[in-house]
Amino acid sequence: MDRAELANKLQPFLEECAKRQKPLEQACLEELVSGDPTSYILQVKSDWIDKVSTSESLEFLFDVLWDTTAVETRKKIFTILLVKPGSQFAHLPFMAENSIIGIEQHALTRA
Repeated sequence: MDRAELANKLQPFLEECAKRQKPLEQACLEELVSGDPTSYILQVKSDWIDKVSTSESLEFLFDVLWDTTAVETRKKIFTILLVKPGSQFAHLPFMAENSIIGIEQHALTRA
């Protein structure tokens, strides 16, 4: 499964986060090992993440991931990395708020 297919399979995850009143403002997929598309880090950023503990954030995100994706999809996500507000990854564009996922360079972007 390549990055584009994985991003499409993560769309229900992003939509469910928003439905549960914890939308992800930005998210991107980065290869765990550069050039090896077998495992990805899902980087997420949102204001609500800064308002709760790291463990609470991860518990919510992994619960939603399990509720909305198949085993094959989850196997591709090595971990979820929480990006605190004010932080950014200059080399990776992030998705815009309240839109559907598309692929642009290395990121999950919203069309």
